[in-house]
This record gives sequence, structure tokens and C-alpha cells, in this order.
Amino acid sequence: MVGLVERYANKSLDAPRLRQLAAIPAGRVRTAARQLPKKTRRLSDEELASFQARYLEGATVAVLAEEFDIHRTTVMTLAKRLGMNRPLRTLSEEDVRTAAAFYQDGESLSVVAKRFGIGIETMRTTLLASGQELRPRGRPARPWGSRAM
Repeated sequence: MVGLVERYANKSLDAPRLRQLAAIPAGRVRTAARQLPKKTRRLSDEELASFQARYLEGATVAVLAEEFDIHRTTVMTLAKRLGMNRPLRTLSEEDVRTAAAFYQDGESLSVVAKRFGIGIETMRTTLLASGQELRPRGRPARPWGSRAM
């Protein structure tokens, strides 16, 4: 234990490496670029009005964050502070019947939801509201003798 403490306590062992680093010309030394956190950006009144319009049009959080040069969590915070609720995307009766048919043919909820551009939970509640019986979550169990070796 004492040897270990002495090994790490003796800084003179680092001296040759420090001399070697000191001999390198200044232009050749690479330092690790440390990313500093962005300074909080406040949107002007015009930008807030534009933000509000774009948000209500349905622009995604990622698009708004990039467009207004703010963090994605700031997008959600601003929307909440401004009292904005994005209108929920609903499917027409024809789309619900089509989605139910895809689901009955064996497609997963996530695939069907992606097809219609809505979230999985929205698709799930839409299908349940239409009377569609949903399969249990997860992959179907394999029969005992069907294992490939």
C-alpha cells in the first residue's frame, strides 16, 4: 500500500513527459475542444408570434428548435408558457377502417401508426375507440418445435 501511495505521490516521475510536451511548438499542440453550454436565447415578440404560428401549424419540435436556434426542451417550455396546445391529429373514418385492416392483416401498431403519420398511442386509442380488438403487446410466442438450429 505504501508503494502505491509513493508511486502516485512522486510527481517527479511526470517530469520527462512534461519536458517532452513543453518542447512541442505551440501550433502543433491539440487541445480537447470542450463544448460550452449555449447561452439562453430569448425570442423577440416577432419571433414568438412566428414560433406560435409554426407550432400550431404542426411543425415538429426538432424543426422548431433548429429554426429558432433554441433547445428542444425550450420549445416545449415556450409552448406550455404560451398556453398552446397542438391540435391532436385525428384520422378520418375511412383512414380508421384502412388502419384496422392493416392491423388485422398482421402489421404492428408502430408500422400502422407510421403509415398514417401519427404516434403509436394515438393509433392504439383510435383503434380501440373504433371497436378493434388489439393483440397482446410484444412478439408472438413461438411454438415449441419451431426453433431453428
